[in-house]
Amino acid sequence: MNKIGRALVAAFLAVAPTVVGAAEITPSGGAVVPGVWNSSFNAGKKYADENHLPMIVFYGKADCSECGKLRKALATDEFIAWQDEKKYVQVLSIRNSTPDWGDAQTFVRSLINDTKLPMIALYWNKADGTLIKKGFVGRNGTMPTSVKGTLAAKFMASVDDIFSGGGSPSPQPEPVKPVVPAFFNSAKTVGFAAFDADGDFAGFVEVKVGKANARKYTSKISATAKLLGLNAIRFGAKTFNVSKENVFVFSSANNILTLEFDGSGLIGTLTRNGEVFALESGIQIGGAMPTSTSVFALLDPPQTYKGSEVFTEWLPTGQTFSSGSRWTFPKGGTVKYNRTTGEFVNTGADTNASGVKLTYKPATGYFSGSFGLYYKVSANKAKKVAAKVAGYVVDGVGYGTATIQGVGVFDVLITAPLK
Repeated sequence: MNKIGRALVAAFLAVAPTVVGAAEITPSGGAVVPGVWNSSFNAGKKYADENHLPMIVFYGKADCSECGKLRKALATDEFIAWQDEKKYVQVLSIRNSTPDWGDAQTFVRSLINDTKLPMIALYWNKADGTLIKKGFVGRNGTMPTSVKGTLAAKFMASVDDIFSGGGSPSPQPEPVKPVVPAFFNSAKTVGFAAFDADGDFAGFVEVKVGKANARKYTSKISATAKLLGLNAIRFGAKTFNVSKENVFVFSSANNILTLEFDGSGLIGTLTRNGEVFALESGIQIGGAMPTSTSVFALLDPPQTYKGSEVFTEWLPTGQTFSSGSRWTFPKGGTVKYNRTTGEFVNTGADTNASGVKLTYKPATGYFSGSFGLYYKVSANKAKKVAAKVAGYVVDGVGYGTATIQGVGVFDVLITAPLK
């Protein structure tokens, strides 16, 4: 099968954060790493408890100017050298933006008798049962230090003073309750577009995620992959403990689906017969076409059919049709031999020579249908063979295949008319 470029498919939201303007700290959505800001409060606290490491929680808002000042201060070389040395667990939680920000908000507000932002909470559940839990507002003039200098210097001194100040012994250290990421608090269906190693669209994968069991912390996950020109690949439901596991692997015949929860959503790959397809979310599958008129194009059409010459001029390499609420095509043509002129003629040559006909389901993005390929049997006789079409609409562009028995599989593309 030929490959279709992905230039017309919208790029998915990158996992890695971006920085605009002056540099400021941004959190990772992956696994917790000491000395690196992470977006998940619950994952950070779990890691700090299990390893008895000090934890810094920065809670703020995206449109908070004071939060922005501190985020920039903590992105300086001065602070980066300090965090690389200390290797504390560091959580950056932003209201309405990062996972479990509500839990982070509740935690920091329990330690600070103030409503100003940014709020900083320091937490250390030591191995000897001693517990440090203190908070402060991360602004000039509100941090608990008399050190003069930069905002970063005051922040570092405040943290050092609190963590070196001992703490209250805890008679019984708090048991670490299993934490289920908020992503698994409700059932959902996640759609991915699949791209091959060349970056060409190859199909899509639909993943169904079950709501996590409140007592067992388990979620049932299943998936269906639909690659262009192939039958659906079904991966049966498997149960995972999502409080402990973040990698979910499925297999079906020669196919392997690997999914990973990165702290905010799922990422992954699909492997079929050794070929790896990258999965990208944030892409719309189905829905209404962007224009009321679209163009169906058979790419790199065949020149012969079982040794016979194909009437390529009547193949649908640029067939216009109505792509409103229902796809409709002009009346299809038929091919006859004109004995008077000694030529073959097609009654639909100027409308729909190959008789393309497709149906489309906006809810799933699936389209299917057929067209006719005419070939020359003899000097005055032509025959037709049917081409079966199937594909999907991704971000307003139709990607599919035309299967011609005895010839092969060819790519088709549906786009808006060229201007």
